[in-house]
Amino acid sequence: MKLAVFGGTFNPVHAGHLQVAENVLRAGLAERVCFVPARVPPHKGGAELAPGADRLAMLRLAIAGLPAREVSSIEIAREGPSYTADTLAEIAAGRKGESLGFILGSDNFAQIGSWARFEALVDLCEFLVVERPGFPLEMPPPSVAEEHRARLRCRAVPGPTVAVASSALRRALREGGDVSRWLPAPVIAYIRAHRLYGSPA
Repeated sequence: MKLAVFGGTFNPVHAGHLQVAENVLRAGLAERVCFVPARVPPHKGGAELAPGADRLAMLRLAIAGLPAREVSSIEIAREGPSYTADTLAEIAAGRKGESLGFILGSDNFAQIGSWARFEALVDLCEFLVVERPGFPLEMPPPSVAEEHRARLRCRAVPGPTVAVASSALRRALREGGDVSRWLPAPVIAYIRAHRLYGSPA
């Protein structure tokens, strides 16, 4: 069994995220995808970051009824910044016999060699890399030192055909714009009910 861990803020989860998970499953790169929203991403500030409980709730609404998908609160429940190596080690410890993949964009993959505890991280998972506009995919990326390259496992994942940024969606929600093309209806309803991102009720 192979589990693909999909980390991020999911602020909010949108069609691009959901399509990446679908592409991973369709390509046979994993048998399940686990969405793991971050509590405090080390590389991002907290501006406009919805509470962890709300991002978890929106993810659960977005994947309801979809097979081979799950959501984990492992990082939301952890105190302090979230580091991928810690998360994957904890997941691996609780899922003996499963191999792990980690889904990330080519922008983040380019810097993977500088991530905290990279030497442990490279042994924990296969990197499933989605090419993002402006960030050509290099395997291995220059940030990975020569001595680690032989151990690096990575594969390309087809990217989403829908190009949308969470920041643009938050702005549209704040301004009362139509976001139905990118957000599942239950997620929109949740955002409005809880007045997230400055959205009118």
